[in-house]
Amino acid sequence: MIPNATVTAAITANPGGVGLNAAGSTAPLNLTSDSQGIVSFQIYAGTVPGPVQVKVSLNDLAYAYSSNITVQSGPPAQDRFSLSAVTYNIEGQEIDGTTTSLTIRVADRQGNPVPDGTVINFTSGGGQIQPSCATTKGNGISLCSVTFSSQQPRPAAQYGRVPILAFAEGVKVYADINRNNNFDYGVDTLTDMGDAYRDDNENGSYDAGEFVLARGGSDACASGSAGTPARANTCNAQTSATTVRSQIVLLMATSKAELTALSRTSGEVTFQANSTTACANGSKCLPLPSGTTLTATTSKVADCAAATPVPSVVSNIAPTSDRNAQLGTVHSVLLTPADGKTCSGKTLSVTATSPAGIVTMVNFSIP
Repeated sequence: MIPNATVTAAITANPGGVGLNAAGSTAPLNLTSDSQGIVSFQIYAGTVPGPVQVKVSLNDLAYAYSSNITVQSGPPAQDRFSLSAVTYNIEGQEIDGTTTSLTIRVADRQGNPVPDGTVINFTSGGGQIQPSCATTKGNGISLCSVTFSSQQPRPAAQYGRVPILAFAEGVKVYADINRNNNFDYGVDTLTDMGDAYRDDNENGSYDAGEFVLARGGSDACASGSAGTPARANTCNAQTSATTVRSQIVLLMATSKAELTALSRTSGEVTFQANSTTACANGSKCLPLPSGTTLTATTSKVADCAAATPVPSVVSNIAPTSDRNAQLGTVHSVLLTPADGKTCSGKTLSVTATSPAGIVTMVNFSIP
């Protein structure tokens, strides 16, 4: 350690925009070591990810290079903002407090993880959801999770569909023509998008009363897609700053099973468990919750054996953007007569048991 020595620091590898002691400043620094022989200076991240190397020289007689300095993270990018749920069809239509976990995965426009502590906000069109989470890296991937819980309100007119919107401050998608990883108006090509909002009725356009995050833009532009709702004619082509967003739909499924025969023979019965169409008893016909189990037996087991329904468990159903899509599940039961016996004329009883233990039994006559 040499006190009061003249030291020069210079950038020898710069991916783009890295500065010494000031943002974007690439001029070498002339420094003087303190009484302990130490010099200090700041490195400012640029806009382009990549390794940074700094050479420090002492009177041109000795020198050293930095190691393990890199520019990695930028703000969340719209096309790198992904929301998913562990279970989409939860048993929540009749039961409060059924939960599912939602995870948001976030990256910058280069696909790198965003800085730890990036806050993601959430809002829901029904039930209750935790308001925010802060990202951390799991195995190097930036993500965070929140919990959704079933309760009022339950959107009766929406087949139990609950829209969830995740959002954060970030950047739009653009083609970086001059390759500086920064949007330059008049140079780069921007994929513009309007204000983020929660599309409660899933009609693809903003309606009065829906949650919206206004940014003051007024340029003409189209509405967003189902997963990235954007309010028409609220764009601002001069900036890439935006509210990045992602919307998914959860289903508050019903504990009450509706089983409808699709085909019946003496060797096999196929039925549908719930759907979005009208049911025999006039119920809303919501989907069954994930984890509902189905069992089958016949009125005279000694004459005719019923196999376990296939599939025997209702799976995780992620709803599509089509609100009227069939969400029922189809199951088949094979029937095997004993020697010299027949399954015809017997009754097949199918029992559906929800995850909460609510039981529904439906009988099918075997032709």
